[in-house]
Amino acid sequence: MERCISKLQETVYRLVHHEFGGKTVAEAAMALEIPETAVERLLAEMEEIAPQLFPLIPRADWSLWNDWLELTTVPDLAVRHSLSERTVNYRIAKIKKLLDYTKPPTKTELLGWRDMDQVEFIERF
Repeated sequence: MERCISKLQETVYRLVHHEFGGKTVAEAAMALEIPETAVERLLAEMEEIAPQLFPLIPRADWSLWNDWLELTTVPDLAVRHSLSERTVNYRIAKIKKLLDYTKPPTKTELLGWRDMDQVEFIERF
C-alpha cells in the first residue's frame, strides 16, 4: 500500500494532535527544529490529503472535553479548569461542533420501540 503522507507530516501530526502529544505549533516547531510556518504548511497539506484526521483541538480544550465526558458538572469543570461556567459551556459547545458530536443513542433507540419487551431480557445477560 502506498503511503499518502510523509514521515515528517506524521511526526508533526503526532506532536500536535490532541490524542498524542498535544503540543502547540510553536512547541512542535521547536521540537523538530523547523520554522512554525513549515509546521503549519505540513498540517495544511496533510488536511488536504486526509481530512478525516482533523480537527486538532488545543490541549486545554481536550482536557475539558474529557472531563465533561466523564459527566462532571459544569460548575465542577469551571472550578477545576479555573474558568467561568459561561466559558465552559462555550468551549464544550465549540468542541461538540468541531467533533460533530451528537448524544449517543439510548438502548431504546438502538432496539426500537417494538423491541421494548426484549430490553429486560437483554439487560439480564
